[in-house]
Amino acid sequence: MSFTGQQYLRIIFAKNTFKDAARLSMAKWYNKVEEAGFHSFNVITATF
Repeated sequence: MSFTGQQYLRIIFAKNTFKDAARLSMAKWYNKVEEAGFHSFNVITATF
């Protein structure tokens, strides 16, 4: 995963104080990373 992807994920948790907003942001991040085709992403998704 790129540095930018990691930074975006950190920002999601830092700025969202409401669970629903965080879940929506996380879903958007997940879709972006999945579309990017990172092979290591499968390992990451297994932890969620």
